[in-house]
Amino acid sequence: MGSRFEHCPRLAEEERGGEMKRRLNNEGSVSFVASRNHWRAAVRVTDHKGESKRHFFYGKTSDEALEKMRVAQKRMALGKPAKDAKLTVRSWIEMWVQDVLPFSDRKVTTQETYQYVLRHVLADDVASKELNRVLPSDLNRLFSKLLRQGMASSSVNKVYTVLKLVFHDAIIERKIVESPFASVKAPKQQTKEAEFFTKAQLSAFLTAAKDDRLYVAMQLCAQTGLRRGEALALRWSDIDFESKKLRVANTLASTKGGLYLTPPKTDASKRKIAMNDAVVALLQSHRIAQSEEARLAGNQFLDKDFVFCTQTGEPVHPDNFYRSVTRVCEKAGLEKRGPHALRHTFATLLLEANVPHHVVSRILGHSSIRITVDIYGHLSDEGQEAAMGKFASILTPSIDGPAE
Repeated sequence: MGSRFEHCPRLAEEERGGEMKRRLNNEGSVSFVASRNHWRAAVRVTDHKGESKRHFFYGKTSDEALEKMRVAQKRMALGKPAKDAKLTVRSWIEMWVQDVLPFSDRKVTTQETYQYVLRHVLADDVASKELNRVLPSDLNRLFSKLLRQGMASSSVNKVYTVLKLVFHDAIIERKIVESPFASVKAPKQQTKEAEFFTKAQLSAFLTAAKDDRLYVAMQLCAQTGLRRGEALALRWSDIDFESKKLRVANTLASTKGGLYLTPPKTDASKRKIAMNDAVVALLQSHRIAQSEEARLAGNQFLDKDFVFCTQTGEPVHPDNFYRSVTRVCEKAGLEKRGPHALRHTFATLLLEANVPHHVVSRILGHSSIRITVDIYGHLSDEGQEAAMGKFASILTPSIDGPAE
């Protein structure tokens, strides 16, 4: 049986192993590869690193191979890779964590959070897919699965945000050209009301906390709305007893490498907060007690100027503060809550006292008043009753009829 190309000498020679090429106008070459029964277009290009590489594009027809080559050339003309890298999602995440994330301007704590969040992606089937083959449906399935497994919507939203960044950086690093996230919406996040104490509960909490080493820190959070990290980062140089103000300049962060001070996330978080007389007196007494403790400790006490410190002068670990607050809750017979409940209680009580939202927002260090409204849009039962009472007094004349 003769060759199927016996009436076409040029292709018959190709089938026998030769390589026939025809030059195109600055487009490389095209030839028929008998061993694959496909046409192949080839072009040599210099990439963004200055390295010369030859790229091959295959098709059932010469036109198909040429079209693939032209698409690649258009991509390269836009500064994009000729072809997507043969990388799985898992491989790229591992490369990203090692070679991209550490050199970003993100804080160490943020980087560790990103790595922690991505473990959910690595545990899913999508991790074994090639980057350029991930479909929007794959991502939607992942997020739906996490929600079904009981993950909070806010946590699923974090997975969405971090993974979207991973794919975005894959484009920047010339691994892929397009991201499937262009067609994926962020999972709907359910609003969760802030946990807070009622006035009676706060009183019971602070009474139960009096014997705790971190009692003053708890009082300060309850009376100024400081975040846990902000309170633990305070130094005596941040306290101005004369003007009765404290300065929030840092926050204490916990990482795998230990504790360190870092500037607040936003400019709004860098602020000065007025202290009432009770807080001033409490801090003054605390400083005297701390000085006496340092004297008794002698050389074992390292004076690092922290307002709240261990018996050796080291900063208090945020986890230890959290445990202290939950211990006090149990002692007071209250539902277990963390230090942030003190901040939420402070904000709630101010708003119920009719302090304007923009003032509360500035004290709390929110970057936008909208954040304050979203978080503290609730009112306690006491606040609701007072509000309804006021409304009733406003409406009463119109209900009773016009005055004579």
